[in-house]
Amino acid sequence: MPRIVLPAGGGGGGGNPDVTPGANPARQDLSAGTTVTTVTFNAAAGGTGAFSYGTALSAPPGSTATISAGSGLGPWTLSQMSSGESYVVILTATDTGDGQIANSFALADVGGLGAGSATQVYAAQNARQVTRYKSVISFPVYSVATI
Repeated sequence: MPRIVLPAGGGGGGGNPDVTPGANPARQDLSAGTTVTTVTFNAAAGGTGAFSYGTALSAPPGSTATISAGSGLGPWTLSQMSSGESYVVILTATDTGDGQIANSFALADVGGLGAGSATQVYAAQNARQVTRYKSVISFPVYSVATI
């Protein structure tokens, strides 16, 4: 599964090493009717080595799915999922020493859509959001515009 690192600081010039995200969790292909699952992430590396973590949920437009009951690397609980939908949990690791960030992505697919990797689903959901609202929106990973 591809990983995306946003923006990398440090690296050469005597600074801290770049922060790299932990490996993405395995894709969860869930049976139709599944409404709750949990996701646990792998730790980021590099930077100063001290991280704070936060999550966001990318869900289809109109979804009532929520993410809760987690901290740090997890487990994070996704609930109110619907059959035939894919959900992407984005974990942002922030280096508390120098502010570098890195994102990891987890995919939960309910009902076997076979929609691809977590980052592909995330991009598709954001493209649908832009189309739905007929505006230009900049997302952390992609910039998408519709006319």
